Amino acid sequence: MYRIAVDVGGTFTDVVAVDEKGR
Repeated sequence: MYRIAVDVGGTFTDVVAVDEKGR
C-alpha cells in the first residue's frame, strides 16, 4: 500500500505511509 504512496509522492511519502500503517 505504501508503494502506491511512494509512486504518487516520491520517496518521503514512503516513510509517511509506513509510519501510519507500519506503526
